[in-house]
Amino acid sequence: MTARKLGLLISLSLFVAADSAHASGTSALAQELTRSQQVNKRVVNVWWLPLEYWLAAAQELKKPAQEIDDVRKLFRYYLIIAVLDARVLDDGKLEPATHAEIGPHLQIRRNGKPVEILRDVDPRVARRVGELSYLLKTSLSMLGVGLRIFFLPNIDDDGRPLLQGASRGLLTIRYAPGEDEDAFEYVWHAPLTAVAGPQTCPDGGESLEAHWAYCPWHGIKLRGE
Repeated sequence: MTARKLGLLISLSLFVAADSAHASGTSALAQELTRSQQVNKRVVNVWWLPLEYWLAAAQELKKPAQEIDDVRKLFRYYLIIAVLDARVLDDGKLEPATHAEIGPHLQIRRNGKPVEILRDVDPRVARRVGELSYLLKTSLSMLGVGLRIFFLPNIDDDGRPLLQGASRGLLTIRYAPGEDEDAFEYVWHAPLTAVAGPQTCPDGGESLEAHWAYCPWHGIKLRGE
């Protein structure tokens, strides 16, 4: 299997998931949240997985109300990202990078400020993530075993979340896959359309991304800016 075929497989997996009955939940979010890069004989996918994603996953998996409430309360403390870095070997087999191989090559900025990966995570959150990441791993088929999840702090001094899918914000991740590869930059702008819903141009009525400040066709400043 070539890196190109692997990349197509990932894209197809996500497309099929988005076209499923869950298209309005985690699949729609995953489509908006994934960033992909093909590098020589490897494919890299990076996801930002905000609180809204985990709530949608808990609901789709029909978790009890108490567990969903726990997700809402506990996950707000964390900025969670996932990385799949799969190298294609000469025999066609896949070799996913480990947490230890990926972590040192990640540079993350939340709303313009650098943020470090946490070493210690609330075990309740780690356990819930292990359960709720099932949907994303399943959508990736055999590649799901290579999904690596990282936790970062996401609360200000007053206990308020710093970055959410429903409010304005910016996440930037630089990642260099392998020792000899250049770093790639992945950017997410919030609010997410899958969370906040699309905007509508007041002039032409076009459907626009939730985070856009202006209509690109008419140059009109959008409501909420």
